[in-house]
Amino acid sequence: IEPTTGSVEASDDHFGTNDVSQSFIYLGHEKGLKLGLTLKENCRFWFQSMTGHRLNEDNYEKCLGQLLMSHLSEQPVKYFSRGQRQRSSLMRFLILPRPIWLMDEPMVGLDSDSKKVLGDMIKQHRAKGGAAIIATHDALDEPSQTLSLDDFQPSLRNESFWA
Repeated sequence: IEPTTGSVEASDDHFGTNDVSQSFIYLGHEKGLKLGLTLKENCRFWFQSMTGHRLNEDNYEKCLGQLLMSHLSEQPVKYFSRGQRQRSSLMRFLILPRPIWLMDEPMVGLDSDSKKVLGDMIKQHRAKGGAAIIATHDALDEPSQTLSLDDFQPSLRNESFWA
């Protein structure tokens, strides 16, 4: 197998930080939600943990509206459906401004309306100069560069190794 190397660079700081650790935000398979907390408590926790500051309540309300979750703000996350939990975890991208979004299967569990909301989030983020690196099986309605892993199949140089 031949190793492949690559890099990601963030420059021309549109988001007000020169600290690389403040440039990225990530969503993986684990949602990072504390199930016993309400959505609002989870968002306060994320924001405080990541910034050291208190969550701006007006911005929080705006983000709730954008993700169609205003009615769930005071509900414990443990009662949310899979799609509601996914949208809850997407809240961090809106409340924590970071120039580079790393998303692993962000559309899992989302209905068609929520997928459109996610697409709009990505468009708005890119319009502000942000980037989104997304691993997904679902097509995005956003112009993008697609990297097919079929182009990176391992090659076997010594077939006798497996015999």
